[in-house]
Amino acid sequence: MKTYKRVLAVILCVVLTLTAAPLSGFVGLEMPNLFNLIISAEEAGEATNSGVCGNNVYWSLDKSTGVLNISGTGNMYDYTYEDGAPWYHYRSYIKSVSIGNSVTTIGDRAFDGCKKLTNVTLGNNVTTIGEYAFANCYSFTRVIIPDSVTAIGDGAFFDCSSLMSVTIGKNVAIIGDCAFEFCLPLSDGDVYYRGTQAQWNKISIGSYNEPLTNATIHFNVEVIPEEPTTAPVEEPTTVPVTEEPGTVPTTVPPVRPTTTVPPTTTKPAMPTTTMPPVATTTKSATTAPAPTTTQPPVTVPPEIEPETTTTKPATTAPVPTTTRPTTTAPITTRPVIETTTKAPSPEETTTVPTPSCDYSGTCGDNLTWSLDTSTGVLNITGTGAMTNWSYTSYVPWDPYRSSI
Repeated sequence: MKTYKRVLAVILCVVLTLTAAPLSGFVGLEMPNLFNLIISAEEAGEATNSGVCGNNVYWSLDKSTGVLNISGTGNMYDYTYEDGAPWYHYRSYIKSVSIGNSVTTIGDRAFDGCKKLTNVTLGNNVTTIGEYAFANCYSFTRVIIPDSVTAIGDGAFFDCSSLMSVTIGKNVAIIGDCAFEFCLPLSDGDVYYRGTQAQWNKISIGSYNEPLTNATIHFNVEVIPEEPTTAPVEEPTTVPVTEEPGTVPTTVPPVRPTTTVPPTTTKPAMPTTTMPPVATTTKSATTAPAPTTTQPPVTVPPEIEPETTTTKPATTAPVPTTTRPTTTAPITTRPVIETTTKAPSPEETTTVPTPSCDYSGTCGDNLTWSLDTSTGVLNITGTGAMTNWSYTSYVPWDPYRSSI
């Protein structure tokens, strides 16, 4: 929209000049050259990498590093679909955003759609994060919200699909609807809260923030954890080796300790004793015991009488068989209890308000649009022609196109 306004302003100036001056002064000026002049003026305006984004707030972008700095004092401007932030056309360059310590608010949709943004640093005097301020920023994985922040607007981090870790200051009182909707990795991630659990329970958390409430919440966090790092890998041990002059020292991999086995002691040879052959008896097919090595008979002392074993005949006691009479239990049929559904009274009916997540709007003089993100269905209703959009003026459902 801003681009068209600038082009229109240049054309209007040219038209006014043509009507105020004699036509003889413009003889030989061809129309293609006039349009080239307009395009050159437009390109010169778009090449600016700094500007104003608040009454006393300024921005500057270094394309070579991808760092966008917001400096100055006071509140940032709020932006919309139709009138985006002045750095919106450069969002593909933005990798890091730094908010100065004297900036007090972050404007609505200030950084919406900065898909390559990986690092966000908020100043320690920011009190409000505007609606959809960081929506559709797909690359950054963690954000630290300082203690100065008291309100997080609706959809502030909507569809930040890589966000896994959030640190929230202890003075936050309001978290708006859809503030962390579609931040799916956060459901299995961590929320580090600087206050107590009792303080957390007092925060007004809007609807559609399940990724935030389902995360693992840590309370009374004083030291903010750093990014997870990879465990260090052990480097090979360098053993100094004496080399000839002009050679490169040799790197030897670590050597495992070896166990020294004592030398084997040779024992003197033992004299070999030849045993007489033992006579073996082949067992017959019967079960008679085979003869064993001849031993002297064992003499039993006379005072010990051999024990006599008396085998009693087995007596089988008759087991009486008792036949239990078969009893047929009477079948009792439970009475059918009629249930009556009581219509709820107006006093008992509770109406849950549906949060407004900015999923509908107008797209023509008599046309409206609505998007159901749970089904991905976008409905266009009404009569007449739709509004035309271009590269610089996006359709109002552009931030939700991944859900359509």
